[in-house]
Amino acid sequence: MSRPHARSVARLLPWTGSSDQPCYLLTDHTGDGPVSRYADRIEALQLRMSVGLLGHAEPIIDDPSADAGQLRFLSAQLRTALEDTVRVAESRGERLEEYRRAEEADDDDTGDAGNAGDVSDVDDADDSGASGASEEIGGGSGGDRTS
Repeated sequence: MSRPHARSVARLLPWTGSSDQPCYLLTDHTGDGPVSRYADRIEALQLRMSVGLLGHAEPIIDDPSADAGQLRFLSAQLRTALEDTVRVAESRGERLEEYRRAEEADDDDTGDAGNAGDVSDVDDADDSGASGASEEIGGGSGGDRTS
C-alpha cells in the first residue's frame, strides 16, 4: 500500500490541556512516533476503564438502598468516561477521514481513482483497536510535535 503524501496531520489527543482545552499532536510521521504510541495506549486504557465502569454501574443503579451521594458519584464517573470515549471516537474518526483523503489524493496522483474510498485498505492497519488507521496517516519522515 502506498503512503499518503508527507504533510502535517493534527491528531486530537486523548487528554485535555489547561482549562479543558483540546490537545493536538502535529506529526508528519506515519503515526507511530513516541507521542502517538503513548496516545494510543491512553486511548486503550480509557476505553477499558469505561467498560469496567459500566460493569460497576449496573449493581449500584439496581440497588434500591443506594443513596444520592453514591448515585451522584457514579454519575460523575460515567460522565468522565463518556467524555473520554467521545474524544477517542472523534480522534479516530478524524484520522480515518484524513487517511481516506490522503489515499484519494494518492490515487489521483497515480491515476488509479477507481479505488478511492475503498475501505479495504483500512483493514490492513493495526487491528488492536488502540491505534486504528493512525499507522498510515501523515507519511514522510519526521516525528511528533504537540501543540
